[in-house]
Amino acid sequence: MRAAASFAPTAVTSTVARESLYFAVDICLGACLTSFYLDPKLKRTGRLATTIALIGLLGVRLDRALWPGVVYAGAAFATAVGTLTLSASLGQTHAIGIWAPVFLAFSIVLGAIGTLVPGASLAFVVSGVLFGTAFTGLARAGWPANAAPADTASQSQL
Repeated sequence: MRAAASFAPTAVTSTVARESLYFAVDICLGACLTSFYLDPKLKRTGRLATTIALIGLLGVRLDRALWPGVVYAGAAFATAVGTLTLSASLGQTHAIGIWAPVFLAFSIVLGAIGTLVPGASLAFVVSGVLFGTAFTGLARAGWPANAAPADTASQSQL
């Protein structure tokens, strides 16, 4: 959904429809990120990264609702860096492949180029597609079917 929303600025002409799509994407991202708090194997770094990503996501929402354009860049950066750090933490436990943090890192670089360089809006679109693709891999790592029990020895004693 996030990757498809990257094309919204040019594909969706209605402001209300575009903002509704962004809101739906942010709700899904927030729900997925929040679910990582339930993973008993998630390290402290991953939990902190999840918190940073969620605060960034909240900042993006508040920017759109209250202060259009004031905190968006910083909030989006916090979301991306938090998500990158979470994926790197999950990568250390082999819960996710190395490709997801790499895609997220490229997403951050391209997002910065698309934001800061005049006429480089394609970089911003590609950034969103990479972020959405990497987030799919990240979300898949958090699915209950893919999560290993924290301690199988203690479960066998139950």
